[in-house]
Amino acid sequence: MGSGRGSERTLIFFHSCVNQRRKRLHIHSIKRADGTLLSNRSDISKEAINFFSSLFSKTSVYKDEEFLDAIPSLISDEDNNQLMKPLSPTEVLYAAKLWITEAQPDRMVFQEASSSSAGITSTST
Repeated sequence: MGSGRGSERTLIFFHSCVNQRRKRLHIHSIKRADGTLLSNRSDISKEAINFFSSLFSKTSVYKDEEFLDAIPSLISDEDNNQLMKPLSPTEVLYAAKLWITEAQPDRMVFQEASSSSAGITSTST
């Protein structure tokens, strides 16, 4: 009956590891934005919900323009406008055909075109 005793030891060890992990991963307290320390479990839960709700809400801490002004521009305004324009149905159809024929995305490159437009072409031969 040695196997039964070994499995009991394994089970005891497993439960010991799980209990230690629970203690280690438990949030004992959390500090609110105003500096108040919360230690009650329900208060911690409410504050976490409030924090992540406001974090992922539509209102932004930074105004996009202010944030982007701090980053140096590496492309021209014309190129940026071209990249930001919505895709045409033709471009979507072209990309879908490439995926259907199992073209490799890394072989797709931007081709420099006329002054007012840019196209996407496949370099596969």
